[in-house]
Amino acid sequence: MVALTTSITNSHTSINELYVFGDSLSDIGNVFNATEGFHPSSPPYFQGRFSNGLVWVEYLASGLALTPKQNTNFAYGGATTGSGNLNGIPDLLTQVDSFIKVYQQVDKNALYILWAGANDYLHGMSNPSLSINNISQAIQSLAKAGAKKILVANLPDLGNIPATCNSPYSSILSSATIAQIWA
Repeated sequence: MVALTTSITNSHTSINELYVFGDSLSDIGNVFNATEGFHPSSPPYFQGRFSNGLVWVEYLASGLALTPKQNTNFAYGGATTGSGNLNGIPDLLTQVDSFIKVYQQVDKNALYILWAGANDYLHGMSNPSLSINNISQAIQSLAKAGAKKILVANLPDLGNIPATCNSPYSSILSSATIAQIWA
């Protein structure tokens, strides 16, 4: 990630906006706003994020000298890559489709970020090929709409996150993560 951030930062003049799609790793308060401040609870979470501080896309936007108005975030904590609206949470494909319906013309100088898939594995809703197909479909939809700069982040090691590191499924989730990275 450091090398990627460096290369993006060096060309920041050509990136004038961020559009973010995904799950809790990128959610800057969409679930919090949708639940009228009920979830995630603050504290221990920070101002509606599923973290103890800002999430990575906020640091990226800052490094690119973008204002909050130049950072449009569709990510929702709990989102899957594509199983419909689970508990009212739009999945990745729904987020991208909603974006394309609202923004008829996409900004070719914007960076479109996709980071999803963890919840597919954590909730047992998908097999690796279905998650990858959903992410590929989201990329294709953005590209067809005219997006030129698309960043797709790899999953974190799901066997080493706080919710799973001491579970009997830890090694299976770690293996699944590695399999998706190399798929």
